[in-house]
Amino acid sequence: KIKVIRNEVNLGMFKNKIHAVSQAKYDWVVLLDSDNTLTKRYINSIYMLGKWDVKTMYCPSFAWPLLNNEGIAGKSYTMESMKDVLIHNSYIPKQFLNLGNFCVNKNEFASAIREYTTLVPYAADSIFINYVWLAKCNTLHIPKDCRYIHRVHPDSTWKIQNTTSTIKFENIKNAILTLEKDPTKII
Repeated sequence: KIKVIRNEVNLGMFKNKIHAVSQAKYDWVVLLDSDNTLTKRYINSIYMLGKWDVKTMYCPSFAWPLLNNEGIAGKSYTMESMKDVLIHNSYIPKQFLNLGNFCVNKNEFASAIREYTTLVPYAADSIFINYVWLAKCNTLHIPKDCRYIHRVHPDSTWKIQNTTSTIKFENIKNAILTLEKDPTKII
């Protein structure tokens, strides 16, 4: 079943995700931003995985027309393997961590993000969430053919805050690349 939650007040992207998860009735949620549309391929790719791991966040492989991660789809990534992707795949880094609109276990998500609820990572919420998720010894998995449609419009945060997002991404990317063996050490 699908439940749409619309707040009376704009909480911002990050806090809205936290609020939506707190309202979820079932154990698994898909967090979808309002300017995106799920496709049947997205739903099928998640469903066809069979057993879902509560320590894994399932991220899209393609957001039409902007983000194409099909080249790294079908795999799971830890903080350690993320470092390898960031170092050796120069075409991926900016978009790789920006995998929003994911499927995740609501309790594990709430547990991982709980201590950051006062932050406002504007225009980089997916990057921040994915970094925190990985830093908590969890995994990102990108199912093959997991696609959605991203509507880019004049007021799109992605367009307006692209420079801000890029700077925040670079900061997080550098933190990942220099992260010591302590996976709980978060920026």
